[in-house]
Amino acid sequence: MQDVDPKDPKVIEIAKFALNEFNKKETHNYQLREVDEVTTFPNVDGVSFHLHITTNEFDTISYHLAIVVVRSNNVKKLVAFDGSGFIET
Repeated sequence: MQDVDPKDPKVIEIAKFALNEFNKKETHNYQLREVDEVTTFPNVDGVSFHLHITTNEFDTISYHLAIVVVRSNNVKKLVAFDGSGFIET
């Protein structure tokens, strides 16, 4: 387990990937506001990124957990997304 800088450009790219994948499947329009926290875990497929993110959709702010596996060949896969998020308006 390793904490990573949430402002790292690679982390931002992975968070945007997670949102794009979730938005396509669930017909949402979440936009990334901020990556609040990220922890990585090595696994047999590559590295698992656990991202705590803040999003906005229209006038609503929500908080989510996304888990993305990045393989050694840089192929990304969204394996989980908590779409219920705590909501502020």
